[in-house]
Amino acid sequence: RQVKVWLGENADHYYVLSRFLLSRMLTVTKIPNHVAIKIALELKKLLVDNSLLDVSQSDLEANLFKLMEKRGYGEDYINRYKMMTRFHHQRVPLVILVCGTACTGKSTIATQLAQRLNLPNVLQVYFLFPLYVPYIRVLFATIVTLTSFLDYNM
Repeated sequence: RQVKVWLGENADHYYVLSRFLLSRMLTVTKIPNHVAIKIALELKKLLVDNSLLDVSQSDLEANLFKLMEKRGYGEDYINRYKMMTRFHHQRVPLVILVCGTACTGKSTIATQLAQRLNLPNVLQVYFLFPLYVPYIRVLFATIVTLTSFLDYNM
């Protein structure tokens, strides 16, 4: 059965709850994958069993946070989840640069990091580097700002 999660103050938009996407989001909070899958399944079962097939985002999160705490993933994990959902809702582009000398595993690390953070794109930018040279200072200033943001919110 489908669970509709309504968004916004007027609840004028909804999405269908996906256990897969929810479990991926939970893994970003550092919950192990097998536990994240169980929490997502348990949440969907709870909602369906209680005939909560139309819920608000805040009600969904309240139930999710209770299940997380019940499994021993309390405040730190919940705060990470909230930070990542804010990050996604604001549609802030996330740029992570992986630098190093040739043949040190940069692409491998970038791919694994993208999977862990549930990010859709890994771009090889070595061929674009000459275009970026004028913007390096701005880019590094942005990275410092993002790092400060993440440090403050984690």
